[in-house]
Amino acid sequence: MHIPVMFDEVMTALRPRPGGNYLDATVGGGGHTEGLLERGVPGGRVLGTDADPNAIARSGERLSRFGGRVILRQAWLDEAPALARELGLLPLDGVLVDLGLSSNQLDDPQRGFSFMRDGPLDMRFEPDTGLSAAELINRSDVASLVQLLNEYGEVERARRVAEAIWGARPMQTTAQLRDAVAGVARSRGHIHPATQVFQALRIAVNDELRRLWDTLPALIDWPGSGWQACSDYISFFGGSDCETGLPRGFCHESGSTGVRL
Repeated sequence: MHIPVMFDEVMTALRPRPGGNYLDATVGGGGHTEGLLERGVPGGRVLGTDADPNAIARSGERLSRFGGRVILRQAWLDEAPALARELGLLPLDGVLVDLGLSSNQLDDPQRGFSFMRDGPLDMRFEPDTGLSAAELINRSDVASLVQLLNEYGEVERARRVAEAIWGARPMQTTAQLRDAVAGVARSRGHIHPATQVFQALRIAVNDELRRLWDTLPALIDWPGSGWQACSDYISFFGGSDCETGLPRGFCHESGSTGVRL
């Protein structure tokens, strides 16, 4: 059974109540949604969305006992607000955005998110849609790779790393990418030097920050949605400049509850 990250902190921040309407815009394994549903009786409803169809299938099995109180849809983060409106769930009493990867995605070498076991260099949340990480690398020049590594991974020695990646093309597998950067990228503590490189590529492949930028204003502008009281945002990405963990440039009067490591 998938154990969701920071479960108690999320429940405390969102304070689910009976009859409330909630959006889990990154449902993953369904653990946070399960907690919201258990604490929302009677009548509480949750819309759970995820770009990964495998996540929707897994969470559907886990949450089947809740019947019509849970609605699961495959949708990207930036599509979730419109979907909540279409389904008549506004105003929402809580929103959860848990960015990054699930253990299920990391543990499957065929998804290409991890360098721990060799597999195709894919990294797409929605398989077969858009460019894979391998295709992105093989079509990019050094300057584009440098920008990607700086912006999405804060990778030290970004130009040297980009040149090493570019020189190892054509790139096809996770092991190829790991080995290409191992002698060039600088590790931070006990973190493998390829970690931030993989993070940067994953964010670029799935256009994660642009989708987040498009989503947050829509949530804040909803009439009746008390953003300060109800929103929980979990981020493991360092690209922010405020205590909430929101993307750089978004630290204005949103008042979001941010849970960031």
